[in-house]
Amino acid sequence: MVTITLAAAIYTQIRLRSLTASRNQAWVGRMVLAGVGLGFGWTTLARIGDAMSPTMQTLIFLSAFGLVHVPAAIILLLKIWQRSNPPVR
Repeated sequence: MVTITLAAAIYTQIRLRSLTASRNQAWVGRMVLAGVGLGFGWTTLARIGDAMSPTMQTLIFLSAFGLVHVPAAIILLLKIWQRSNPPVR
């Protein structure tokens, strides 16, 4: 799960600039996603990771951080797909 969610996070952070109208919008989007990811990772870790090993705690945090990026990655993929396949009239 960590691999998939971190791949989504990396993809989203890289592709966000090319699919937003301005650099400022991309920066704000990146900061919001990173902030929510950090908050969700920390909260998830606090709720279920207390009795785990440090390695497992890291994996839980990274999975939660990346999970926040999955919806954005799907939206970006759909936008790219829509641009490459224009509607037929």
